Amino acid sequence: MAGKLLSFLGRGKYDEVTYYLGEREHCSRYAPAALCRLLEPKPDELVVFATQEAEEMHGAGLQAAVEDCVPIRLVRIPAGACEEEMWDIFRIITEQVGEGDAVYFDITHSFRSLPLLSFLALAYLRTAKSAHIAGVYYGAYEARQDSRTPVFDLTPFVELLDWTVAADRFIRFGDGRDLAELAGREKTEWARAGLIDEKELFVWGRLAGSLRKISLALRLIRPHEAMEAAHELQEHLRTYFADPASRRAQIAPLTVLLEKVAGAFAPLALHAPRKAERREDLRRQKTLIRWYLDHQQYVQALALAREWLVSWVIAYIGHTEKVYSRERREEAEDILNQEGRRLRDKEAGRTPDREEKPVPEYVAKLWANITDRRNDLLHAGMRTQPVPADRVVNDIASFVADIEGLSLSGDEDAP
Repeated sequence: MAGKLLSFLGRGKYDEVTYYLGEREHCSRYAPAALCRLLEPKPDELVVFATQEAEEMHGAGLQAAVEDCVPIRLVRIPAGACEEEMWDIFRIITEQVGEGDAVYFDITHSFRSLPLLSFLALAYLRTAKSAHIAGVYYGAYEARQDSRTPVFDLTPFVELLDWTVAADRFIRFGDGRDLAELAGREKTEWARAGLIDEKELFVWGRLAGSLRKISLALRLIRPHEAMEAAHELQEHLRTYFADPASRRAQIAPLTVLLEKVAGAFAPLALHAPRKAERREDLRRQKTLIRWYLDHQQYVQALALAREWLVSWVIAYIGHTEKVYSRERREEAEDILNQEGRRLRDKEAGRTPDREEKPVPEYVAKLWANITDRRNDLLHAGMRTQPVPADRVVNDIASFVADIEGLSLSGDEDAP
């Protein structure tokens, strides 16, 4: 894996200044020449992008400034005077990076839209070529004092892009693994940099745990674990992130993203759901079924819909104890299956064995349809005439709507 420092040359008048990064410093007219000596570890190669005019003005001077520090390679780019040339610049930049390379970006001498192209290129390279973005730097000439010029480490802004993508992935798909990994990985660095104290370090650790727990519970259809973890997430944000003192410049954007995440999962949040009032538990489960459908997690939506219907029947026939016991649930399933057989006999013109209707007919029909689609899905459509995928999706949407129409005992606004 090669370590490459990608930089730019413009046509500006570059003064000799002392660039410094942390405790290290180097005097030069050119930021890339200074960075070759300031970075640890030192890059294996310096690749400098320049127009013909910029190379004629500064190419020889930069090469002399780099001397024998690292190998240097000048790469010609167009001026970027039109969209086609902008795409050419993007292509040229990304072509200089090999699979798995470690890449440093220096945007000090870049001009016009090149800083933006650089950030887009590094985001592209991480996916397209599995590149490791080792750092992004800017020699802040305008912030110099007595010819000493700080080099700003802009890498945290790249990491902010990671947080943004991870938060979006969690909100859209319920997959919080990347977000949890970021929270767990960064907290130690923040503590080392003095951005958070021991108490905050603990909070970020708990936060990462909640994110992992929600993500796993959603994937494995563990509604109560998901509710509890969503509740814990709300509590973490309420007890720490609401404090203005916690909103340091580097962390504040992340807390905004996490608040967005928490808001997305707030409707599922419920403390100790198995001990909660039964109607509230079923309401939250109904909300989760809708969440699964809206997020195109159809197998989970169908599986939870089936189990929700069993719980509804237990409540309907008046049982409030041991709702999740195996015996109680098998009893409810037997009632639904018997009613289903009675309906099939009736529809076939046969005299049903019994006329008793322990549950409404439309509930028994819903149960039969859900069970049939669930079996079709779990057996991977291995039937003589499997149901087409688009029809399965439409059927599941219809089942969810029917479940949402079922009232819970005591609901004032239920149909």
